[in-house]
Amino acid sequence: MKLKKFFICLFSFFISAVAVSQSLSDFAVLLEGYASNDTTRQSLELDKRSAFLSMQRYNIEAGTAFTISTGQTVIEFPDSGAQISARPGITVGLPQLRNTSISAEVPLEYNGNDPPRAGVNVTARTDIFSGNAKSRQTGLEEKERQYIVAARQLESHKLQLQKEFWEDVREIYGYRNDIYKAQEAIVLARQDMETREAAGYTASSTVWRTTELKLRSRQRELTEAERTYARSLEEFARSCGIPVVVLPEVIPGQELADISAFPQAGFSELESAEWNHYINTMSRSASGRSFSLNGLAGYSLDRITQTSSVSGGVGISLPGVTLSSALSFPLDSSQNPALSISLEWKPNGIRTHRIDNEIREISGKKELLNIHIAKKNYYDTVLEYDRKKEDLEWQQEVYTEEFEVYKTHAGEQEQWYRAGIISETDYLQSQTEYKLAEYRLQALYIDCILYNLDVALLFIPELSPEDLL
Repeated sequence: MKLKKFFICLFSFFISAVAVSQSLSDFAVLLEGYASNDTTRQSLELDKRSAFLSMQRYNIEAGTAFTISTGQTVIEFPDSGAQISARPGITVGLPQLRNTSISAEVPLEYNGNDPPRAGVNVTARTDIFSGNAKSRQTGLEEKERQYIVAARQLESHKLQLQKEFWEDVREIYGYRNDIYKAQEAIVLARQDMETREAAGYTASSTVWRTTELKLRSRQRELTEAERTYARSLEEFARSCGIPVVVLPEVIPGQELADISAFPQAGFSELESAEWNHYINTMSRSASGRSFSLNGLAGYSLDRITQTSSVSGGVGISLPGVTLSSALSFPLDSSQNPALSISLEWKPNGIRTHRIDNEIREISGKKELLNIHIAKKNYYDTVLEYDRKKEDLEWQQEVYTEEFEVYKTHAGEQEQWYRAGIISETDYLQSQTEYKLAEYRLQALYIDCILYNLDVALLFIPELSPEDLL
């Protein structure tokens, strides 16, 4: 006898496990179809690709760059013969090496009678002390950030899509619950009619007609609830890309996520505030420099005039003041050394620089304040979701116990009804109460799923190497 009971329990557990597993599989298939019809996901995938290409383009532009030019080529046709002049050149940019650039130009001249003559001009420029290197680094990190944010938005949308899916499922189950409520109302209306009949009221009496109209109203409400439920299933089927959808009867229970297990640094609001302060600090450091110095060196050889020279210069920038100087040394005695100086002064430059510094300082303080607010919001959110978790765990305990009571009661009522002990109305009412209790438990399971998704959406998603391809 005990062995028989053991096999019965084992079989029941197996059936329950199969039902839960099948439900998970059915919901996974529905969710896959639901996701395949999501145009927002497709748009976010395109945004991610666009951000990746933008990052690549910036990396190319910020790296070593070559420019080859033919210059302006002039061809003349006098009576003495064709004359050709050109100034081809090449420029190499090295932004990563103190924003250095080297350019070379080769002036050419050919008149048809004499041998071709060519010269050369070489110029090198570099930043000795400036904020360009930090500006370049800031730009690189901003482009990388834009790509990472696009990838995160795509991953977060997958969770958001799941949330929308389960919200739709919960709404459909709610419509089915409306049917149960309408059925319960019909049972109560029939009980009322039975009571009136037992009291001796006839079909011609006002009391009887009022009771009958109430029953018809409840039946109409049931029909409306069934129509609403059917329409919701049709709409959900279209969202899943299938002709007909049958929702699984069993929704698997969920273990609730512990928000405290998520790292504080991953809290989306806090991570965003800290990033903004980090990148803006870099930008302010680059743009707020009060002193910059750059250098220039060059060599020139002109075969046409048979002259050559070397040159060098520096440029200095201070708040309101710009100074540039250049010195040229001829390599032959036909010309004299030359010094050129240029000075530009803006009387309001120092005042505006101080104001700009104060504005940058205020921006930094506001960013630190935003970080403080984000941390406070994190702790408030943890407290809020801990309370939600406690409420859901309490509801799970209460609703599960309540469901088992109604389930047992419904089974007993069915036996008594078949034995003729109770009326059909009492039997139907017990079945309806059991279905309502089952709905409350399943709706709670969906609420647990939504809770877990809400918790996950509060934090930045973890990206795998595949997500950044």
